[in-house]
Amino acid sequence: MLDSFIILRPWFLILVPLIIFILWKLAQLISHQNPWTTSVSEHLQAFMISTGEESGMKAMTKHQKHLSILFGLLILGLIGPAFWKKPLPGVQIKPQVVILLDQSLSMLSDDVKPSRNKRAKYIVQDILDQVPDASAGLIAYAGTEHQLVPITYALDIVKQSIESIDPQIMPSPGNNPTLALGAVSASLANIPKATLIWLTDDIKTKDENEVIKYLQRQTYKTVIIGMGSENPAPIPLRSGDLLRDRSGQIVLPDYDEGRMKNIAQAAGAAFYDQQSLYGEQITQLARIIESETGSKDNTKEEDSYFDEWEDLGPWFLIPAALLFASFFRKGYLFAFILLLPLHYPQDAMAATYADKDAYQLYQEK
Repeated sequence: MLDSFIILRPWFLILVPLIIFILWKLAQLISHQNPWTTSVSEHLQAFMISTGEESGMKAMTKHQKHLSILFGLLILGLIGPAFWKKPLPGVQIKPQVVILLDQSLSMLSDDVKPSRNKRAKYIVQDILDQVPDASAGLIAYAGTEHQLVPITYALDIVKQSIESIDPQIMPSPGNNPTLALGAVSASLANIPKATLIWLTDDIKTKDENEVIKYLQRQTYKTVIIGMGSENPAPIPLRSGDLLRDRSGQIVLPDYDEGRMKNIAQAAGAAFYDQQSLYGEQITQLARIIESETGSKDNTKEEDSYFDEWEDLGPWFLIPAALLFASFFRKGYLFAFILLLPLHYPQDAMAATYADKDAYQLYQEK
């Protein structure tokens, strides 16, 4: 279908003046092959110029025209004229997801069996199994943030890294989500669409407003998964003891699902409680990840095609190649190239001026 006209490689038009110059030099070369053609009238040339010279001139003129056609075809082939578009299959963008995992000591609480931290790992494993074509990265944080796995398509590396982390091996204990969110933004800096899966059991009141404002400014989709229950439990340590505060009291970390949900709503994020993330809920969460890329069921098959201008340039190069081969066979191309630098103006010789010489002899007397 004829849509319009476009030149795909217009920068090759810069060769047009050069080609015009070459053809002009060839025309001059042909006209100087027999100087009588410029001195004898056209109606007398048939009688005064030999037939052999005239036929040679006509042959040169004929091949000059062929060379002009050759250059024209080459220019058309190089500039890439296009009159219509053709549909081409597009490449679907794969889902991009960053896993942000809270590794504060409260995640060791076993109010969620086997523990909040292990339950979070299971959820991440289930999510990644639902999006096998995705690329994923892993960031863990406590008092400081740590990018454990940059965004990669090797999901097995992400899964193995999740298994090896534990709140008790974090360099700095605490809970600093603002640093972690900065690391997430750095990971997704050049990715227009992605999903953040944030698994945490608490967002401190002092960080609440900053977290909300930060997430509101981001272009990626955020899903917050609350890790905890209404029945707080102690935090077991590797030593076999339970975590205690400075007064020696056993620490029982709270979990406020309603407050977490309000923070997510204010930040424009989706919220899931870990107790509901089974089966269909995991599948729904996977759809959220895929919806950020338009992959799988969220994209119709015909939407994965885009229109591209059809380049007609190669079709002009085929006859140009055939014509070019004929010049090689007859040797005219080499003749034109070799004769171009030999076309110099005729030398002029100065003659003596008799009156000037006589005057000089008179002065010498």
